[in-house]
Amino acid sequence: MKLKLLAGLVCLGMYSFAWGQIDHSITGTINDESNAGIAFANVLLLRTSDSTLVKGAITSESGYFKFDEIPEGQYYIRGTFLGYQAAQTDPFLLDNSLELPALILKEGEALDEV
Repeated sequence: MKLKLLAGLVCLGMYSFAWGQIDHSITGTINDESNAGIAFANVLLLRTSDSTLVKGAITSESGYFKFDEIPEGQYYIRGTFLGYQAAQTDPFLLDNSLELPALILKEGEALDEV
């Protein structure tokens, strides 16, 4: 009987600990200089402290992206797409779900023939 009670209390404690972990979401768009969404651009969520990759995503056809289940912390977003210069946001503190302003990618320079 005591063993069942102890097991129940341990499970309850683990459940409440897991429930206490609050995860947030980050949404935004990757756009070109004319403010049109860039379809299928690469989006990286990076930790500010050491630039480690937290999550990666690809934008929708309208340039929209979303990261779910992100714990609180300091992050920045980096966007890339072939033919464009990479761009990144300023570091931000995630302590609530967040909608970022559009990240603008500028067209890259064409290379000369070799």
